[in-house]
Amino acid sequence: FCTRGDITTPEKPVTIPGYDFLDTCGTIDSLLPVVLQDGDPECELLQLLSTYCGCPAPEDSCAMCPDGSQITEPEKEVPWLAGAFQGIVPNCGLVEAYVANLATDDETCSALQAMST
Repeated sequence: FCTRGDITTPEKPVTIPGYDFLDTCGTIDSLLPVVLQDGDPECELLQLLSTYCGCPAPEDSCAMCPDGSQITEPEKEVPWLAGAFQGIVPNCGLVEAYVANLATDDETCSALQAMST
């Protein structure tokens, strides 16, 4: 699950439509290799969301808020991004985790930062 380091919040609850049995970060960490293969789009998406569960972000990671501050409404749903998340309607917390896996100079980083303001 973590591509860099180890998971730090295994007890953190997670809700992923269609994957109801993956209810905590620890469950994802232990079952991901059993239910998905490396290279599967769902596996890659979950790995990109791994910072939500406390996995380390890259050194030059993007921040959702352009000023580097934390988001203020992590549970707010972002339905217009469902297409980018395999049909799952993400909340701001998941989008923030996804963005943390992007480099600061990535075009997607800039686009998502523009949407956050």
